[in-house]
Amino acid sequence: MDTLNRFFICLLWVMFVMPQAMAQQTDAKKIMEEVEAGFRKAGGLRIGFSMQASSGQSSGTIELKDEKFVLYVGGVTTWFDGHTQWSYLVSAGEVNISEPTPEEMQTLNPYAWLSLYRNGYRAQLLQPVRAGDASRYYGVQLTAPAAGDSMEALSITLYIQKNTYRPARIVLQQGGEDVEIVVENYEDGLSWSDSHFVFDASKYPDAEVIDLR
Repeated sequence: MDTLNRFFICLLWVMFVMPQAMAQQTDAKKIMEEVEAGFRKAGGLRIGFSMQASSGQSSGTIELKDEKFVLYVGGVTTWFDGHTQWSYLVSAGEVNISEPTPEEMQTLNPYAWLSLYRNGYRAQLLQPVRAGDASRYYGVQLTAPAAGDSMEALSITLYIQKNTYRPARIVLQQGGEDVEIVVENYEDGLSWSDSHFVFDASKYPDAEVIDLR
């Protein structure tokens, strides 16, 4: 009887549960494809945001063009030209130069977050957790394939506006810490030269340069 019960349980799982899970994952990937396509078509972006973590609250702005960005938050300005990163700490008057890995970029650049569903992460459709959000937002969770790999089990949950496919709220979970980012304003169609995303030493003549590459 136990063997027969196990057989029917497996049969029911294959017939009902697995198709639902596969359909849910497919829907989540389709949503992420729309979000990513919207970002790509938007040209230059400027996004204002607020951020809350265990270390406190802050707000900032990120300017994006393809894989490049300039991030202003918490007294730090960070430039990234697609390869090299410069982080200028105002209070210390120093700029750190580095070449971040793709895994490190996952915690900084929204473009990196949006492509995770194509890079091994599992995309799962969730119900928005706040009252009234289900009619306005999709909830999509992106989870690393296995704990302990190079991705460090990073999990990102995005709440995406249904009418625009723009992320409205993002929750990052890594190493036991949650960081919540809320999009406050969003401008697209902006234009910047590539040099906008490179640290201009002439504007910071007194900055101490620390090369970490």
